[in-house]
Amino acid sequence: MSESFVAKKPRSFVIGSSTGLWLLTALACLSDNVQQVENNNSAPAILSQTKTNFEILYHIETVPAKRIRATMSETQFAPKLEADLWGVLAGCPPECEAQNSVKASLRSIDSPQARTVRINDKSPLRQKVFFLSYPPATENQKHTVTVEAVYELTLMSRRLVRGSPATAITPLNHVERAAFLLSAGDADYATTTFRSWLCANGLLRRDGELDLDFARRSFAFIAQRFHYNWVPGSPSKASQVCLQGWSHCGPLSGLFVATMRANGIPARVLVGRWAASSGPPEDRFRDRDHVKAEFFAQSIGWVPVDISSALTQHNVNANFGHDNGDFIVMNFDFLAFDDVPRAFQNVQCPWLFGKYHGSWDGWTDTRDLKVVTLSLADASPK
Repeated sequence: MSESFVAKKPRSFVIGSSTGLWLLTALACLSDNVQQVENNNSAPAILSQTKTNFEILYHIETVPAKRIRATMSETQFAPKLEADLWGVLAGCPPECEAQNSVKASLRSIDSPQARTVRINDKSPLRQKVFFLSYPPATENQKHTVTVEAVYELTLMSRRLVRGSPATAITPLNHVERAAFLLSAGDADYATTTFRSWLCANGLLRRDGELDLDFARRSFAFIAQRFHYNWVPGSPSKASQVCLQGWSHCGPLSGLFVATMRANGIPARVLVGRWAASSGPPEDRFRDRDHVKAEFFAQSIGWVPVDISSALTQHNVNANFGHDNGDFIVMNFDFLAFDDVPRAFQNVQCPWLFGKYHGSWDGWTDTRDLKVVTLSLADASPK
């Protein structure tokens, strides 16, 4: 069996003999050193930034919106497949401006003895994810995998409002700033195609143009010139989307982020899902997956934007500098585990890996998300 991504099974991956158990081996090595990784919390030096009168104009007003418990269950069933080893990769939501007091867990329903560890990926941000693996102990476990991830977190409502902030904004450190200015993944702004598109459309910063002003101008341009269309497998890189003129939430967010980074403004994609239970089976968006973005404005901090919602709602102002606290961030930008681009670059939902033989004929994937509101007083230390 050769190594290949199973396209019709969007969250299953065949691990064959061409490179061995590349992912399970890599993740096992990472998990063996997980304690050492998590204890290495040395912070780089903080970049100095020149203050301007920008801070007296706007700030981000942040208040708790609600605390929720989101329970995500997923069952993958392949009656004609027999596995020797299963592995599951799932999200571990980060603490960030959009959410805090995060509690998270992942467990196997089929194999309670399966070990779950938190590991760091190999992207510049060293983002945490859950990894679970186990050999099937019963005949049913050879072709069925059921996992459950539970997330409790406080979602924050954020508004861009006039006035100076109550406290000074901490600038990004060297690692963060470099990561959020990187030309990589879908935000490939260093390409000749993308740079030509920026120049042709006047999306370069003018002399003296502040971060917020340029971001607002760029956001309005994309919202007015592009349209929303969700087509599975459509181009996602900014250098492609800019010429195509349409896309969906992820690539459109990547287009905005690429525009910011190309002009020296740190920005990031927020990959996640709406904080709402799954919709009915006939709803093609029942999984509530969504992608937003943020940019870091000097003396203001991270400013939330939602470009695809601005397109579908035909409302630019309501989606620039506004976050209702109804979205769960699962990871930033993309994840990396080796030097080869892989299909699983986000963890909106669990990814399934395995060493097995047989076929995927008759395969089914059943996923459900249940979200309940908790008391804000439940936000005890994790």
